[in-house]
Amino acid sequence: MQCEVINIASAPCANTDLFHISSPTNANAELANAELAAQSNYKWSVCCSVTDDTLSTNCASPDTKVTSLFSPTNSHVEIPGETTYANNVCLSADTGKIICAQKQSCFSPPETCVFTQSGKTNAHAADCTTNPYALKTCCVHCPTN
Repeated sequence: MQCEVINIASAPCANTDLFHISSPTNANAELANAELAAQSNYKWSVCCSVTDDTLSTNCASPDTKVTSLFSPTNSHVEIPGETTYANNVCLSADTGKIICAQKQSCFSPPETCVFTQSGKTNAHAADCTTNPYALKTCCVHCPTN
């Protein structure tokens, strides 16, 4: 599984557009999922892919909730397990399973850092490389054999 923050003003996310952020660092977030009031105010996308499977952001029966946003745009984020924010960002695999956890470091491989955030709730988001926060969302794709 691979995730990166890309500038969608230059090229769209060719894979799974998880959510958008206002900047690679110290950012607010917005929904990218058309089923959940997709927004297009921010030019940075958290874009994920996996080999030999298809990812989905549908929250109807997700493998995992990646984060939640306070509002559809111009929003802070919170970790799954907190219950303040209702705009969920989810991630699922068609044939495998996605498992995510929030922690200080990702075990690479097999985990990949999806994004980082400044705290558990009411937090800013950032990418995993430019100037990351200590709290990382780490995900792994478990293929079905």
